[in-house]
Parts: sequence; structure tokens; C-alpha cells
Amino acid sequence: MTAGAGLAPGGSLGKFRLLGRLGRGGMGEVWLAETETNDRVAIKVLGVRAALRDDGGRRFERERRLLDRVRHDNVVAVLGALEHDEAADLTFFPMELVLGKSLAELLAEHGRYPIRDAVTILGEVATALAAAHEAGVVHRDVKPGNVLIDREGRARLTDFGLARALDESRFTRTAEALGTPAYMAPEQASGDEAGPAADLYALGALAWELLAGRPPFQAENALALLRLHIDATPEPIAERRAGLPDELATLVDELLRKRPDDRPESAAAVRDRLAAIESALPEDADDDETGAFRRTVRAAVARQTDAIAQLAATAALPTRGETEAPAAPRSAAPIIVLLAATAIGGFVLTWGPWRGGGPPGPAAGASGSEAPSERRIRLVLTDDRVFEGTLVRYADPPEGGFVVKMPDDSEQTFRQAEIAEVTFPGR
Repeated sequence: MTAGAGLAPGGSLGKFRLLGRLGRGGMGEVWLAETETNDRVAIKVLGVRAALRDDGGRRFERERRLLDRVRHDNVVAVLGALEHDEAADLTFFPMELVLGKSLAELLAEHGRYPIRDAVTILGEVATALAAAHEAGVVHRDVKPGNVLIDREGRARLTDFGLARALDESRFTRTAEALGTPAYMAPEQASGDEAGPAADLYALGALAWELLAGRPPFQAENALALLRLHIDATPEPIAERRAGLPDELATLVDELLRKRPDDRPESAAAVRDRLAAIESALPEDADDDETGAFRRTVRAAVARQTDAIAQLAATAALPTRGETEAPAAPRSAAPIIVLLAATAIGGFVLTWGPWRGGGPPGPAAGASGSEAPSERRIRLVLTDDRVFEGTLVRYADPPEGGFVVKMPDDSEQTFRQAEIAEVTFPGR
């Protein structure tokens, strides 16, 4: 059964009462729910497309297990075991629910971050990564959409759907890349093993975006973007954002180095350097920007509170006045978190070995480029439809994507925005 089919506000899944769907992504859906003791949680439900993949069920179980291994205030927590509801024929697990907003949403609303707030957030994400790496876990999908800012203003790393344990064999097939193209390390973009250093590169890309208002690389399609991560040197962040402390600019540039061994030695080292940078900032650093940014965050929290109340009302269940509730101490029971759809699954792209060590595709700026002859392509769309055919060429900007020759000899264009997964079988 597809995640969500048969689920409805006011219904149940296992021992949980459902209040409403919060989001949908590559691995399934996330629902707002209440426990038998009226505590509110997020329920992550495995989707049918993910379940039908050879490794889909194993990835879902691994996500829950790795989240359980990484216990830290800056990581959204798993709250229980993997469960299967026989009546609904759905597999799920409960997670902490955080009231707040993702960095991706805040970037879209506010633009670049004040220097002090950016350094604080980056330090907390580095702290979360240090905890994960010390627990033997690599996240592999660090990006603004997977960092939530809770009502205390604290950064929370979420979505371990693509994570792997360093002491386990990899599920990823040879020449398969997992992650989000705008933040993927060169080794990850090439389909090679992604270790802790890949998370540091992604942290550098996130830092660049927080400070500049956009990612370090932009391209017309995902394949061209991956080529830039592999081959191109990003603009030094100091040239994009004036007034940065030299130590911060140097750190961001080091995080984005191509060779894993040339990046900082660990997330813990990055955390410590960011703490030193923050302590050296003047007290009045970008006060005007900081005030506007924090007002944006408070307004976002208020909107999310209203959204939760509306979901509860739709389910004919009593609301509990989260707006008036005092902020819980960090050691207290889980607070509410509203997961955005962007926090439920990363981008999957696969390719076979090719000359040059990276993905096939046009270089930056090569719109409408011809594809390698007779390259088979399989696309899974965001609505779960699957198409297979022969790749003819890469679609023109601004939408990007692929033009594919179908089995009936017709040509069909698939735009990047509607594609959830791309594979190149048999290469």
C-alpha cells in the first residue's frame, strides 16, 4: 500500500492517532500524530516506491537505527522502534517533532544570513556532525533543507535517510551517487565512497550559501552541477561577502577543497574553529540584519504553531496551546518540530563508469547538449510514475532535464522539477 493511502486525519497508525500529513518525499511521508498520552510526534512512513526498491526497506530501517545511534541536542531524535501496522500494511517509526523552520525556507524568505547568526548555526551543525561521526555515522545529505531552526533558535540536523555507518557495508551500488547535487562533495558526485570529509564539504557549501545567499555553484541541470563540484573551483567567499573575518573566509574555502585530505581534519575541529570565530566577533556585528533575521524566525514559528493547530482541528482533536507553552529546556521531553517536505529524502542519481571519472552530461552552460548515443535512462517522477527509454539530449534551460526516446519512438521531455530519481541502467 502506498504511504498515505487509507491514512486520514483522525485515523490511527499503530498506537498513534493521526492529525495530518506534514510532508512527502523520496522515502515516503511524514505525519503529525499524537500518542496515547497526548504527546505530539512526527511519524515517518515508508513509501511504496522506496519499499519496492531492492534496498528501500533496508535503508528505512537503517535510517531509524542510525538516528537512534546519534543522540544529541542538535540532531532530531528518533522516539521508538520500527513498527508495522498490519491493517494498513505500512512500516513507520516515530520521531521528535520540532516547531520551527528549515534553513532552506528561511534563506528563501530572508536571503543571506547575518554573519553572527550564520557562524552560530554553522557551529551547531558542525557539532551535530561531530556527534554523528563520533558515533560512526556519515550523513551524506547535509543541506539547508535538512537543518531545522527550532523555537529556541537552535539548529537541528534531520533526515538521515541517506546516512550510512562507517562500520557497515555500503548499500549503494557501484557508480551510484546519493545526495543533493548542490551540496555534494567531488568524491560523492563521482560515485565514490563518501566519508566524514564529504559531510564537511557539504557543510562548506551550506556555509557559502548562508553567507552569500546562494550555493557556491549553479548550473542548468543536475549533471552539469555535479561536474562543477568535481572540476571547478568556487569563488572565494570573501569576494562574494565583504566584511567577513579572515578566519571564517579561510575556513569556508578549506571546507570546499576538492581533495578530502585537504579539508579540515574533523567536524570537531571545525566546531572548535567556529566557536573561536564567534567569540572574536564584535558585540555589535550586523545588529540590524540580526534583528530582522530573528524576527523572521519568530514569525515562522508562529505560523507553524497555527498550522499544527489547524491540523489538530481538522482531525477533531483538541489543540494544546503550543504558542503559550514555555520553551522546554534542552534536556526536557521532545519539543514540537514541523518537518518540511524537503526534509524527507535526498536526490538519487546513478551512472556507469565513463572516461573522466565523473558523471556524464554537459558542462556548465551547455544547454540542449546531445547525449551519449544509446544511453538507456530510467526516470522515477515525483508522482511515482516510472519511465524508461533512450536519452536523446539534455533539455534546454531554464527548466533543464532530459529528452527521452520512448519505446514507441516518440520523444518526451522530463523537466528537472518533476524528477525524483534518475538511473542509467546497464552501464
